[in-house]
Amino acid sequence: AVAHAQACLPAQIVAGLGDSNWKGRLEAAQALHKHVQEKQRDGSLAAQTHTLLSLIAARPTWVDANLQVLQVVFSVTECLIESSSAKNISRGDAEDVVRGVIDRIAEAKVKESVSTCLMGLAKLHGAAFVIEQVHSLALAHKSPKVLLGGIQWISACISAFGSPAL
Repeated sequence: AVAHAQACLPAQIVAGLGDSNWKGRLEAAQALHKHVQEKQRDGSLAAQTHTLLSLIAARPTWVDANLQVLQVVFSVTECLIESSSAKNISRGDAEDVVRGVIDRIAEAKVKESVSTCLMGLAKLHGAAFVIEQVHSLALAHKSPKVLLGGIQWISACISAFGSPAL
């Protein structure tokens, strides 16, 4: 993922995302967000979606300890999902995103971003697919807060898409 990302991103962004200092990761994540927005505006983001999602999964990951970094990473993920179609984000990519964000589904500061990402994936690949992923991962999680957050999101998804979508 990192090697592929180096072909389409400036080297300082890729290196910064792996920085042990949170300020370095934050600066790199903000630069990545700016890059994604620019590519979104000029219409060339679709070709990089898989590579960028793989990079985010590898560094700084969706479970970064710093909430400022996480908020930017979730914003980048939202942009990637919003500007993509089902052919740009495969079901495997969608599973990776759900696996990555499920731990944060109950955290107040990023819950809305997580929900937006999941709803975007539900629009791309169907509510039933994403609900199944969220349900199985939340049920297997050790934290009851994650289970509760998963159930709340599933309820919101059913309200948004309707039960016939299942």
